[in-house]
Amino acid sequence: MRKKTYTIYDICGNVESNIRLLVHIEDAEIPGDWQFYESVIIEINNGTINSEYYVKEWLTSMWQSPSGCVYTCSMNGSIHYRNSDRWDVVKLDRRYGLNDIWGINDTTIYCCGLDDVLLSKVDSSWSQIPTRLGKDLIK
Repeated sequence: MRKKTYTIYDICGNVESNIRLLVHIEDAEIPGDWQFYESVIIEINNGTINSEYYVKEWLTSMWQSPSGCVYTCSMNGSIHYRNSDRWDVVKLDRRYGLNDIWGINDTTIYCCGLDDVLLSKVDSSWSQIPTRLGKDLIK
């Protein structure tokens, strides 16, 4: 069995009794290669710990909206989100190495990443905002 390294990478929540941890799972035999990372979202609700969502991608950031919707982005150019009791994925473009996500509410969310990528979600559509900075955008 291959040895794995688990690292808490991000945390979110709107109330003390219900938080989520974003955990990276790294293969110890290929350390530092994000293309082989896996991620899991762990929910801690009133002391109960639940592995809520697992994906074979490097999820890099997580944000929870005021209404409780959870959003996370990946280096594979995907936005994962949990609305109600279900996780869904929006696959944008592999060339987007996304590393941070945040927002105002469920209809206005921003995401940034490598190679001068800044994305905006207005209502249900994601679009790129030109920045002309020519650099990686990192939190």
